[in-house]
Amino acid sequence: MNLRFSVLLLATVLASPHLTVYDLVILAPAFLLLADWMRGKPSYAPWLGPLLYAGYILPLLGPLARWTHVQVSVVAMSVLLWMIVRLETYSADLAT
Repeated sequence: MNLRFSVLLLATVLASPHLTVYDLVILAPAFLLLADWMRGKPSYAPWLGPLLYAGYILPLLGPLARWTHVQVSVVAMSVLLWMIVRLETYSADLAT
């Protein structure tokens, strides 16, 4: 349940990534749920911790997008979303 709700929140922000305070308010519960899930299974997804840190810090580089035309935080959140979906699919395959 935590992973699915986190995916929903991440996808909501990625649908219109303006990196405003409102986006960060939506991301906070997703990061908390993912951190809580990760705490229970530390060896299950060792990449999740660094991606969560990147997702937390990279919105500070938003002004850099003026020159690069790419929001680095959007790339990191997309990778995080993709990895969580793969993890959820993998764990569902193990359960059957």
